[in-house]
Amino acid sequence: MKLFKACLSGVLCLFMHSYVFAEKHPPVKLNNLVTELLNMEKQDFSHDNKYTFEATRNGWIYLKIQTSEIISVNDVKITVLQNNAARNIFLYPYHDKNTFEAMFLCDKGTNSLQINSDKSKSPYNIIIRAIPEIVFDSYGHKQKIFDTVCDWDFLEKNNILNNVNVFSGKTEEYRDIISKWHAMGRIWLGYAGCNRNDNPEKEYEKWKKALSVPFSDGIIIDEFDGYRKENLIYTETFRRLFTEFPGKRIYPWIGHGGKYDLTYPDGNIYLKPFAEAVIAGKSKPVLERYFEDYFLNEEEMRQDIAFKLDKDIKNWENAIPGIVKSVIVCFNFYVSGGSCSRNINPSTDYRYLMDFQFNHIANSPLYDGLYGVMAWHAAGADPETIRWLGLLYRHYCIKGKKEMLSPQYGIKYALKHLQNPDFEYHEDGWIFSPAEDGSISIKFLKPGGWWQGRKPEGIKRKITGNHFALMKYSDKKPNKISQTIENLIPSRPYTLKMISGDPNNLKNEKLLNIYAKITGAKIIEEYQKSYPGQDEKEKNIHYFNYHYIVFVPEKSTAELTITDWKDNTDKKLSHGKEVMINFIEVQSYIK
Repeated sequence: MKLFKACLSGVLCLFMHSYVFAEKHPPVKLNNLVTELLNMEKQDFSHDNKYTFEATRNGWIYLKIQTSEIISVNDVKITVLQNNAARNIFLYPYHDKNTFEAMFLCDKGTNSLQINSDKSKSPYNIIIRAIPEIVFDSYGHKQKIFDTVCDWDFLEKNNILNNVNVFSGKTEEYRDIISKWHAMGRIWLGYAGCNRNDNPEKEYEKWKKALSVPFSDGIIIDEFDGYRKENLIYTETFRRLFTEFPGKRIYPWIGHGGKYDLTYPDGNIYLKPFAEAVIAGKSKPVLERYFEDYFLNEEEMRQDIAFKLDKDIKNWENAIPGIVKSVIVCFNFYVSGGSCSRNINPSTDYRYLMDFQFNHIANSPLYDGLYGVMAWHAAGADPETIRWLGLLYRHYCIKGKKEMLSPQYGIKYALKHLQNPDFEYHEDGWIFSPAEDGSISIKFLKPGGWWQGRKPEGIKRKITGNHFALMKYSDKKPNKISQTIENLIPSRPYTLKMISGDPNNLKNEKLLNIYAKITGAKIIEEYQKSYPGQDEKEKNIHYFNYHYIVFVPEKSTAELTITDWKDNTDKKLSHGKEVMINFIEVQSYIK
């Protein structure tokens, strides 16, 4: 036995001498979402370096290695050790060839990370941070307005792949992609629906089937309302599924984030045990908080959103103390038409509102230690908004910033490029040039904005978006509506969006003869598509056209003309017909 102990001691001494151990560093809180656990510069690949860090909870770790020379990602080996177990960590290049990143799940407590390279002797910097769960919803969806599919190549190109650690999406058809995602240390959640009027046993069988997919990490279920009595039944269903599928995640979307649920007379009775069962199963309730940009000014927007976000989480904390560390807050980035657009006001920039939401949860003391963030839903976004979401994720959830991101991109809440872009003030700001007497007018159609897919809240519901400029086609000459686009920065790209419809036939899907022309600018991209303004499941569907133009102005102004003639052939094709337009939005464009 003495000989064995002596040999073991010798082996341990040899092992210890083969590493250069980095000293522990006290955690540094960067914002509510991110804590920096280690930050060291000028490390040496010539040694097998071992770094110790203290994870403050079970959750996600971000690792960044930056070298002074270009190396291959395969030249560096990363191993994490915890509780005598070791696992390799997949590094992924970030933009350049000397910066590499990884995200991986880690248990609370002391962890060690070993780095070595047989090929590179370059000095390197290392950063380790505790970060939130960052969910992208959802992989593989085709955008309703644009023909873009949110696949691997698209998400890599548009700032998402490097900035999230969880994908939601279909499972069977993406088996190879899921394997690739798992190799990066990330999580994949399948999608499941919830028919709240169905038999609970039927819902159980549906969710059981979704959870049975062996290569998925769990499911996210759409959706639950906290004040419903069915939640008592679903509480038992969830407990049953957690028992049958240990290790699988079951995330329920909870409508409106519990905005009213916990203030209903029976809210605590139905919602509290449901949420507690989810957390006990090592899963996370996903609290929906979707805001619209109908606010008249920035200050009103800030006060309203801050008040509602804080009130919601206070209600949750009163019911279940400490729950903020076990929930995911889900915002909205459904902005481009369809059935649920929250971008309802063409006088404001929805990207600024998105930024403020993240900024608030990153700074408000009530959200300290929030487990995760998410945004819904890729099908209703445009490629630029997806890029913006990726930038926000990195800014707040990886870099741990406290200040808003918008100023870096010149984004402000109020858009100052067009006057009266929704025709709420009739002709104000516009020049109407009718082809004939009465061939241009203002039409009030209620609930036109609702039919378009704008989803206002509260008293604004079915009010916004009901004023249109109406043109009646003539065979004599084109109708024209014009205005100078102001406050542009030359050579900077912008987008122009517009919605049009046939007031006499909104039931047929078709492209309309209406055109937005911009002089004094270079047109980079032009897109027009007919879309259903409400969910396809609804019987009373209305179709509109969504117009999208990317342009680069030559000067600080450009001339916008909206006309019903593309060329002289239109006078024969459309004579006597009508078209209506509104929601004419101009804002800067992020490449």
